[in-house]
Amino acid sequence: MPSIAMFVGSLLSMVTYCALFVGVWKIFQLGSELNEVKELLKDIKRNSNPLDAPAAPAAEAAYRPPDLAALAAEMDLEDRAYEVPADKITVLDPPR
Repeated sequence: MPSIAMFVGSLLSMVTYCALFVGVWKIFQLGSELNEVKELLKDIKRNSNPLDAPAAPAAEAAYRPPDLAALAAEMDLEDRAYEVPADKITVLDPPR
């Protein structure tokens, strides 16, 4: 009978070692998942701009659209047809 007791003891120790190994493996797996979630949250925080935070002044001053009113005053904006010189008329020009 001592061999059955030794077999049961060694089987029980193997089950215990396997349970410890699986537990440690799951803890490391959970830790890596938490690190990924933390990195995602950092990326989201870095890429989002809260509504109450003012925009960066350098970004606002980086581009100013041109003053089109001054440009329009210089141009003659009458309705005038595009004139093609007679020597430049080709078959591809629309009929008049």
